[in-house]
Amino acid sequence: HTTQTGEGYYMLAEGKNRNPNDRALLLTPIQDRTTGSCLHFWYFQHAATKQMKLNVYVLSQSSILWSHDGSLDNRWLYAQININSPSQPWQAVFESELLAQNPDASVAIDDVSITRGLCPKPGDCTFETDLCGWESNYFDTEMDWIVGQGIHSFGTGPQYGMIK
Repeated sequence: HTTQTGEGYYMLAEGKNRNPNDRALLLTPIQDRTTGSCLHFWYFQHAATKQMKLNVYVLSQSSILWSHDGSLDNRWLYAQININSPSQPWQAVFESELLAQNPDASVAIDDVSITRGLCPKPGDCTFETDLCGWESNYFDTEMDWIVGQGIHSFGTGPQYGMIK
């Protein structure tokens, strides 16, 4: 996902040669206890199938914090989850669950990060470190938004970098 080329890597769970209710678990490294951390990630689920579910939860807690069972389009989507574990260290679990037999069912995750503090409200973005789930050139137009840096007073030429 990050490089938007064939050069990058991601984690993938596939339904091929699997049975309904089969699960695959991917755990983060153990994290220090927290009164507020944010788990950020990108995910992709094949639009033609709703037979695979992606769940995210904290290993020591019993409830699912986030779940998705198929998307309406074939593209990477951004998600973020607030984590609260004040009394003990924690691990986030990404769980793919096959709901019905389908060799085309799959789910992928990429660009997982954990930051201190609660997640920003959806749509909030300073563009200081990334695009926060915002998309540039979604409709494949001729012009792109770029991330600028430097003085942004009227009449001064900004120094800039580009994210594609």
